Amino acid sequence: MKFNMRVLNVFNLSNGRTVFAGEIYGHPELVNSCVCEFRYGEDIMAVVDIEGEQIVKKANLQNRMRALVTVKSVS
Repeated sequence: MKFNMRVLNVFNLSNGRTVFAGEIYGHPELVNSCVCEFRYGEDIMAVVDIEGEQIVKKANLQNRMRALVTVKSVS
């Protein structure tokens, strides 16, 4: 599975999980568990195991925000 995500917010939860919120391009379906590379330009900043996508309730159907979760604490 290949997709790009523009991360707009990062939430470090008290249970050790990290949530990445942003827009996902190139993958209209829900993202299942996978390994993701976080890049800044061509540089790989981190490689993270993603549990999958959390479904975000959308009051505004124009909202394109989506959320991916990992059990790893990421700075």
